[in-house]
Amino acid sequence: MEKTFYTVKATVSHPLPPLVGKGALNEAGAVELRVLYALCELETATVATIAELLSLEEAEVAAAIGYWRGAGAVTVGSAAVSPVKETAEATEPPEQKTELGAAELASYIRDDGLADLINHAEAQCGRTFNRPDLASLVRLVEDFGLDGAYILTLLAYCDNMNGEHKSVRYAERVAASLIAKGITTCAALEEYIASRDALRSMEGHLRSMFGIGERKLTTKEEECFLLWTKTYGYGEDMIGAAYDVTVGATGKASVSYASKVLAAWYEAGIRTAAEAEAHLQKERAARATAPARGARPKKPAPPADGVHASFDVGDFFRRAVDRSYNDKKDTPDT
Repeated sequence: MEKTFYTVKATVSHPLPPLVGKGALNEAGAVELRVLYALCELETATVATIAELLSLEEAEVAAAIGYWRGAGAVTVGSAAVSPVKETAEATEPPEQKTELGAAELASYIRDDGLADLINHAEAQCGRTFNRPDLASLVRLVEDFGLDGAYILTLLAYCDNMNGEHKSVRYAERVAASLIAKGITTCAALEEYIASRDALRSMEGHLRSMFGIGERKLTTKEEECFLLWTKTYGYGEDMIGAAYDVTVGATGKASVSYASKVLAAWYEAGIRTAAEAEAHLQKERAARATAPARGARPKKPAPPADGVHASFDVGDFFRRAVDRSYNDKKDTPDT
């Protein structure tokens, strides 16, 4: 059988780095591959330029570039280097730039005092880091500007996600996502982790309550659950009360409707299930005493002022007849 070969139509002279068969290519994600392709076509570009071209966050691009630096596929140049391609007439070879290889890793670890951090991280993760792990750790410090406390907390958080050890590369991706959300300090990270832990402990009850099942939560559902548990500080009793109101009003379990109910309660200062029940009873009483929609208002009863109350039509006519008869009897005949 004849074999079919495929060839890319190259439009630039810049070759791809030798990555086939290497672990870095196998472990690269979609963002890393997009950034690498863009950088190969542009030859030289800043993080901001690539982020704008690919509609990515700069933190994502920086993380991807850091990944390829660790794999030895991308180098760092001076800000004065022009992005214009070299012409065919150029006789001077381009300046060789230092790659993030074993020697550079060793230099970072030695000069930046990362040995203690690596020792603590390895002890915490229960294994010895390989070269990609060390490269990711260096990028977390050098490119992301994270301190040791943040990194150790991040590694512990990633390992506890599914009860299994995660690579430092995975932690690097999580860090890029967190930084994009503005979570850049250890205190902010700890607060974020606490809110996620609270949601996970409540998630099973909420899934059962709203009939979500085992599927992945939608972004809207996750935002609502975090809002209820973190911002509002509501527990299962308050959310259950809102669920009852939702089903009573709509006939179905609706996360968006329940969120409106809880938002109204929170704005009204209602913080406990007892307060919510009192609020509902007050609303029911108000609806019970309110006139039915479209009903005509009753005419007010005549005032009991002693005149209207003693007035009798039959008595009035009898008195008039008597007066007329007496008048005739007293009148002399003519």
